[in-house]
Amino acid sequence: MKFIFICIIFFLTACSRPLLEKDLFGKYIISTSTGVDAIELKSNGVYIHSHSIKDDPTQQQQGSWKLEILQAGPTVVLDDFQNLSKEKSEKQDSYTYLLLVQKNFLDIYLITNIDLNTGYQKQS
Repeated sequence: MKFIFICIIFFLTACSRPLLEKDLFGKYIISTSTGVDAIELKSNGVYIHSHSIKDDPTQQQQGSWKLEILQAGPTVVLDDFQNLSKEKSEKQDSYTYLLLVQKNFLDIYLITNIDLNTGYQKQS
Protein backbone atom coordinates (compact mmCIF):
# COMPACT_ATOMS: atom_id res chain seq x y z
CA MET A 1 0.00 0.00 0.00
CA LYS A 2 2.85 2.36 0.86
CA PHE A 3 4.42 1.72 -2.58
CA ILE A 4 1.17 2.69 -4.37
CA PHE A 5 0.90 5.87 -2.31
CA ILE A 6 4.51 6.83 -3.19
CA CYS A 7 3.83 6.16 -6.89
CA ILE A 8 0.73 8.37 -6.83
CA ILE A 9 2.61 11.21 -5.11
CA PHE A 10 5.48 10.90 -7.60
CA PHE A 11 3.05 10.93 -10.54
CA LEU A 12 1.18 14.02 -9.26
CA THR A 13 4.36 15.99 -8.57
CA ALA A 14 5.86 15.06 -11.95
CA CYS A 15 2.74 16.32 -13.76
CA SER A 16 2.58 19.57 -11.83
CA ARG A 17 6.18 20.64 -12.44
CA PRO A 18 6.52 23.82 -14.51
CA LEU A 19 7.39 23.43 -18.16
CA LEU A 20 11.03 24.19 -18.92
CA GLU A 21 12.58 25.17 -22.24
CA LYS A 22 14.65 21.96 -22.25
CA ASP A 23 11.41 19.93 -22.14
CA LEU A 24 10.61 21.27 -25.60
CA PHE A 25 13.81 20.28 -27.43
CA GLY A 26 13.02 17.79 -30.19
CA LYS A 27 11.01 17.18 -33.33
CA TYR A 28 7.27 17.80 -33.73
CA ILE A 29 5.11 16.75 -36.67
CA ILE A 30 1.62 17.36 -38.02
CA SER A 31 -0.07 15.90 -41.08
CA THR A 32 -1.69 18.51 -43.30
CA SER A 33 -3.81 18.33 -46.45
CA THR A 34 -0.68 19.02 -48.51
CA GLY A 35 1.81 16.75 -46.73
CA VAL A 36 3.73 16.43 -43.48
CA ASP A 37 4.95 19.51 -41.63
CA ALA A 38 7.76 19.22 -39.06
CA ILE A 39 9.37 21.62 -36.61
CA GLU A 40 12.55 20.76 -34.74
CA LEU A 41 13.34 22.89 -31.68
CA LYS A 42 17.07 22.86 -30.99
CA SER A 43 18.81 23.63 -27.70
CA ASN A 44 20.73 26.54 -29.28
CA GLY A 45 17.53 28.56 -29.89
CA VAL A 46 17.25 27.63 -33.57
CA TYR A 47 14.29 25.82 -35.12
CA ILE A 48 14.18 23.97 -38.43
CA HIS A 49 10.83 23.90 -40.20
CA SER A 50 10.27 21.45 -43.07
CA HIS A 51 7.35 20.47 -45.27
CA SER A 52 7.31 17.19 -47.20
CA ILE A 53 5.00 16.37 -50.08
CA LYS A 54 4.99 12.94 -51.69
CA ASP A 55 7.21 12.86 -54.81
CA ASP A 56 8.44 16.44 -54.20
CA PRO A 57 11.66 17.66 -52.60
CA THR A 58 11.31 18.68 -48.95
CA GLN A 59 11.15 22.44 -48.41
CA GLN A 60 13.05 23.77 -45.41
CA GLN A 61 13.66 27.01 -43.53
CA GLN A 62 14.95 28.01 -40.14
CA GLY A 63 14.78 30.79 -37.61
CA SER A 64 15.04 31.42 -33.89
CA TRP A 65 12.65 30.25 -31.19
CA LYS A 66 11.99 30.88 -27.51
CA LEU A 67 9.54 29.90 -24.79
CA GLU A 68 7.39 32.70 -23.39
CA ILE A 69 4.77 32.56 -20.68
CA LEU A 70 1.81 34.50 -22.08
CA GLN A 71 -1.69 35.00 -20.72
CA ALA A 72 -2.91 31.90 -22.61
CA GLY A 73 -0.08 29.83 -21.11
CA PRO A 74 3.39 28.65 -22.15
CA THR A 75 3.92 29.55 -25.80
CA VAL A 76 6.64 28.74 -28.31
CA VAL A 77 7.48 31.84 -30.35
CA LEU A 78 8.99 31.15 -33.78
CA ASP A 79 10.63 34.15 -35.46
CA ASP A 80 11.03 34.42 -39.26
CA PHE A 81 8.48 31.63 -39.83
CA GLN A 82 7.25 30.82 -43.35
CA ASN A 83 4.22 28.78 -44.37
CA LEU A 84 5.93 26.16 -46.53
CA SER A 85 2.66 24.48 -47.54
CA LYS A 86 1.80 27.40 -49.87
CA GLU A 87 2.15 27.02 -53.60
CA LYS A 88 5.75 27.53 -54.68
CA SER A 89 4.74 30.41 -56.94
CA GLU A 90 3.24 32.38 -54.05
CA LYS A 91 5.42 34.85 -52.19
CA GLN A 92 6.40 33.42 -48.82
CA ASP A 93 6.40 36.17 -46.22
CA SER A 94 8.14 35.66 -42.88
CA TYR A 95 6.30 36.38 -39.65
CA THR A 96 6.28 35.52 -35.95
CA TYR A 97 4.30 32.34 -35.25
CA LEU A 98 2.90 31.58 -31.78
CA LEU A 99 2.21 27.98 -30.74
CA LEU A 100 0.54 27.31 -27.39
CA VAL A 101 2.25 24.46 -25.54
CA GLN A 102 -0.01 21.73 -24.20
CA LYS A 103 1.28 18.87 -22.10
CA ASN A 104 -0.83 15.74 -21.64
CA PHE A 105 0.93 13.32 -19.30
CA LEU A 106 4.01 12.40 -21.36
CA ASP A 107 2.97 13.97 -24.69
CA ILE A 108 3.74 17.56 -25.65
CA TYR A 109 1.83 19.41 -28.38
CA LEU A 110 2.39 22.76 -30.07
CA ILE A 111 -1.19 23.86 -30.70
CA THR A 112 -1.98 25.45 -34.08
CA ASN A 113 -5.75 25.70 -33.60
CA ILE A 114 -7.10 26.13 -30.07
CA ASP A 115 -10.74 25.62 -31.13
CA LEU A 116 -10.03 22.26 -32.80
CA ASN A 117 -7.26 21.35 -30.32
CA THR A 118 -4.91 20.37 -33.15
CA GLY A 119 -1.21 20.86 -33.52
CA TYR A 120 2.27 19.43 -33.84
CA GLN A 121 2.98 16.39 -31.65
CA LYS A 122 6.41 15.82 -30.16
CA GLN A 123 8.09 12.66 -31.43
CA SER A 124 9.86 10.33 -29.02
